[in-house]
Amino acid sequence: MEALITSLPEVTNQNIYLYAFVGGFVPPLIWLWFWLREDSKNPEPTRVILGAFLFGALSALFALPFQGLFAKLFPAATITVSIIVFAFVEEIMKLFSVELTSLRDPANDEAFDPIIYMLTAALGFAALENTLYLIDYLNNFDLLNSLLERSKRFFGATLLHVLSSVLVGISLSLSYGSRKKWRPLFLPIGLGAAVTLHAMFNIFVTKTEPGSVINGFIIVWVVFLLILAALEFLKSYLRKARRERKEALGITFGENPFGK
Repeated sequence: MEALITSLPEVTNQNIYLYAFVGGFVPPLIWLWFWLREDSKNPEPTRVILGAFLFGALSALFALPFQGLFAKLFPAATITVSIIVFAFVEEIMKLFSVELTSLRDPANDEAFDPIIYMLTAALGFAALENTLYLIDYLNNFDLLNSLLERSKRFFGATLLHVLSSVLVGISLSLSYGSRKKWRPLFLPIGLGAAVTLHAMFNIFVTKTEPGSVINGFIIVWVVFLLILAALEFLKSYLRKARRERKEALGITFGENPFGK
């Protein structure tokens, strides 16, 4: 593998953006393929998936000014506080991108759909964030070290974005399938869980103590396995809730009982 990487053209001002784009976007697209298999029986329209992905990527650009504004207004804020605020901004931006592109779309007609939309937007966000990160990294290190760093983000930061957004997506799905008086509670809980996971990982990877980064990766992968197991249970629960709600409301096939 090292020989293959070193055989590639040297990074120059002309191809640095190509390397960064490929390194930033290809791994999230691999993750997207993996997760879309969970919805293979009733796939979402390409236009909705593409919209969520692209707007998720754009939301990374909009997150930067808010994070910069916070750093400027509160220069004395501790690293921990800054990490929590930055995590909150990123989770809100990903949610907003899905609200703009997918949640109000007629294609949002299954209880599992918000989860698919949120993870798609998260991968778009991660793709552009990682591309910007790689541009900076390639300016300071060689291609081999940059791709090794890219692999860490593939298994850590990218998966983190997906998992935190899936938690928000689960809260949306549960709120659509629950009684009206309980619906407002789910999204704040899901958003709080997403920010907590996001901030915990970033706090661990910014520490200098030995093993801290490894602990951050362990947390992410444990949550990943738990969410995979939970999604299987959630599919059955949400299908039942959707069927019961349709029967209660007298909704005919094709109408959307969750997104309205």
